Parts: sequence; C-alpha cells; structure tokens
Amino acid sequence: MANSHFIKTRIEPLMRAELAKICGVPFLEREMPIRWKGEGTGVFRFDAVSEDCSIVASLSTARNLKSGQRAKLMRDATFMWLIPKVARRILAVVEASVAAALNVELKRGRLPPGTEIVVVNLARELREEIDKFRTLAAKEVGANEDVE
Repeated sequence: MANSHFIKTRIEPLMRAELAKICGVPFLEREMPIRWKGEGTGVFRFDAVSEDCSIVASLSTARNLKSGQRAKLMRDATFMWLIPKVARRILAVVEASVAAALNVELKRGRLPPGTEIVVVNLARELREEIDKFRTLAAKEVGANEDVE
C-alpha cells in the first residue's frame, strides 16, 4: 500500500529545507490566522512558514497539474493572501512543467498577483522514491500513469 505519510514525513521536510536555502530562512509546517475581509477570522495549516512568519508557502509533489491538484494549489494560493503582513507567498513544486502551468494561471489572473512559483530541486534518489510512490498510488486507485 502507498503510504501517504511518505510525502509528509520524507519529502516535505526536504522541500522545506531546500526552500530555506532559496529564501535564506528556516521553514516549519504551521497553522496561521487568516482574515476574511469584514467577516471575522479563521486558521489554515500551511506546509511551510518561515520562523518569523514573513514567508508562507504551499508545497506540491504533483507530476502534472490536473484539475484536482490545480484546484488545491489555487485554493492554497488564495488562503496565503488572507494572511496579514506576509512579505512573500510561494507555491513550491518539484516539477518544472507544473511551475510552467502555474505561471500560465498566474498570467491569466487565476492566481493572486504576486504569488511566487518556485521549483524545488530534489536529489535524484528522492525523485525516484516519489516516482515509485506515484506508481504504487496509481495502481491502488486504478488510475492511469499520470498521477498527480
């Protein structure tokens, strides 16, 4: 069985570490307050928030930007813009093709302006582990080879 904790426990910490190298500050998974304009407050758990809370990021290991993953990342990007006093808002992905598709969405105005799209490079061994995970997960759900 594909262990969904694999991404959370093995890949996301490495993505946060790579994002820390890119941004120059450490990141943690963290719940952040969101502010709905004129309608109270809420919270949302983000994959990566800098220690000083000035940078917030959502992480994705998607191979393709299919409708479900696209909707998730667009939702995450929207929630990032509901956090007050954040200097940078980043969608971090491991596939250049996903980054390119997100940049198209950004140019079309379907992502909040100012959202940064960053490709996080992972070691070859980790990319191979992700590919094995994707293949196993696809077999379990009876999906084709283009797993998100």
